[in-house]
Amino acid sequence: MKPTTWNPAEFAHWYTKAPFERRIRAWADLTSRQRKLVEELSMFRRFAKVAPINYEPYSELTLDPNSAFPPPPDLGCSGSEGPLYFELGEVVDNEVAATAARAERERWTVYGGPVALWKPLLRIFSKKLLKRYDPQATPLDLVLHYGVGRQPSFWPFLAADASSRKAWIQKRIERGPFRAVWLYDAHGDVVLARFERGQEPFIRQLAM
Repeated sequence: MKPTTWNPAEFAHWYTKAPFERRIRAWADLTSRQRKLVEELSMFRRFAKVAPINYEPYSELTLDPNSAFPPPPDLGCSGSEGPLYFELGEVVDNEVAATAARAERERWTVYGGPVALWKPLLRIFSKKLLKRYDPQATPLDLVLHYGVGRQPSFWPFLAADASSRKAWIQKRIERGPFRAVWLYDAHGDVVLARFERGQEPFIRQLAM
């Protein structure tokens, strides 16, 4: 496994300090792949601040998918007891994603439409479970996330579904490649659920 040739951490460090006009130009000059790397790194850092993960901040490396077969996960970092690896996946309805992309291209200030809830979560969860990863990438966690500016989690509607299906979810994790699967909402900056092999699932309860 090797890190990506283009380092999003270096860009992110420069980006936070650059004048506004330069940031606008620099972001526009990035390729879609580079933007994805920056967004994944930013999402992981946000997640790691609120999740109980014991790792060294700023030790993250985005991994080149072509550097091994099966490919490595999205990124690795240094943990207290050795390397840690993470695969990321955004939970978003395909229609919402397409509308958001069009809104960005055409500079809409407001957009909306119908949103599916359980289906996109099940789709990305199943897709990641079926994927093969470099066996050296262990322990490996999956972080499914809701990104700001895209689809909210609507957790009051999904919490009951997650609770009623927790045995079904746990069973698939026990058979899959991940040590743990996290559900993170960047809108509220909160971990909604965590399923781990051999452990009782955590599902965030709604305030009464």
